[in-house]
Amino acid sequence: MVDFTLTDEQRNLRELAHDFAEKEIRPVAWEYDKDGTWPQEIIQKAWEVGLMNTHIPEEYGGPGIGYFEGCLIEEELSWGCSGIQTSLGCNGLATAPIALGGSEETKKKYLGMLTEEPKLASFCLTEPDAGSDVSGMRTSAVKKGDKYVLNGSKCFITNGGYADYYTVYAKTDKEAGHRGISAFVVERDWGVVVDKKEDKLGQRASNTATISFNDVEVPAENLLGEENKGFKLAMMTLDRTRPGVAAMAVGIARAGARNGRRRIRIHRPRRRLRTDGRRRRGARCDRERFLQRYRRAVGIAQRVPPDGGGRDRQTSPGRHDLRRDRARRRLVRTPMSLAAVRVQDLIRGARGRNATDVHFGGSEP
Repeated sequence: MVDFTLTDEQRNLRELAHDFAEKEIRPVAWEYDKDGTWPQEIIQKAWEVGLMNTHIPEEYGGPGIGYFEGCLIEEELSWGCSGIQTSLGCNGLATAPIALGGSEETKKKYLGMLTEEPKLASFCLTEPDAGSDVSGMRTSAVKKGDKYVLNGSKCFITNGGYADYYTVYAKTDKEAGHRGISAFVVERDWGVVVDKKEDKLGQRASNTATISFNDVEVPAENLLGEENKGFKLAMMTLDRTRPGVAAMAVGIARAGARNGRRRIRIHRPRRRLRTDGRRRRGARCDRERFLQRYRRAVGIAQRVPPDGGGRDRQTSPGRHDLRRDRARRRLVRTPMSLAAVRVQDLIRGARGRNATDVHFGGSEP
C-alpha cells in the first residue's frame, strides 16, 4: 500500500510555500488580478527563496525534487493566487521537453540558464486552429542547411510576453498529421514576435499572449529529440505536468473555503438562501450547509494522491497506466474547483460577482 504521509523535508517545503503565499502573494493578489499587472517582484522573490525551477536536476543547478514535492508547492502557491502560481510554475512545463528530449549541451544551456537568473520559458503548442487536435497545426519548420526556418503563430502562451526562450512545436512534415510534428528550443532574440496580450476574465496576473514566428532561424542542434517525434514528446510532457494542474485546483478550492468561512462568520444570513431564483420553503439550505458540502469536496480531492499514485509505480510501469491515472486526478480535481466557485456564488449571493467585494487576503469588508 502506498504511504503518502509527508516526510519532515516535505512538510518543511510545504510550510515554506505556504508562508510565502500568505506573506508575499495573498496581500497583493487582488491588486495584481484586478489590474492585470505582471508580478515581477514576486517572481524575483520566489526565485530567490527556491520556489521556482524545483524540477531542474542538481547537475544543471536545480534542487532536483520530485513531482510529488512539486505538487505540494503548487497547491500552496495556488492557495495564494492561481494566476501568480501559473506564472511561477510555467518553467516546469516549458522545460520538460528539454529534459526529456534535449541533448546534454541543450540541457546545460537552457536548464542552467533558469537557475542562474530569474528567467522564464514558455511552452508553445496551441494554435488558433489546433488546440486539443494538434494534427491541425500550421506552424512549419523547414530545414535549410544546418538550420530550421519557422513560420506560424501560437496562441494562449503563458508568460509569452516575458519569456527568454520558447519550446515550440512545428510541422516538419505537413502531410503526416501528428506524426510530422517536431519540437525546438527558440530564443526570443532570434526574431520571435509577441503579437498581443490576452485580456482574460480570470488569472489576470498571469501573462497570456499570442506569439508569431516569421522566418525565424533555429540551429539544427536545438531540435528536441528526433525529427517528426514531437507529438510523443508533447504527450510525455503533459503526462508529467497534469498532476500539478490538479494540485492547483485543490489550492484554489481551499482558498474558496477559507473566504467562505470568513464571509459566514462576519455576515450571517438573515434569510434562507435562494438557489433557483425562488425562496426554498422549509428546506435547510442555509450557507453553512453549502459550505460544509464544499469543504467535504475539498477534503476528498486532497486525499487523491497528487502525482497519480506514481511514487512507487514508476518501478513497475507494466502494472499501471500512469497516463490514465494522472489524467483522472486532473479530471477529479478541476471540476471540483469549478464547483467550488459555484458554491461561493451561493454563499456570497450577488457579492460573489461583485469585483469590489472579492478578497484574496487582508481584511474582510
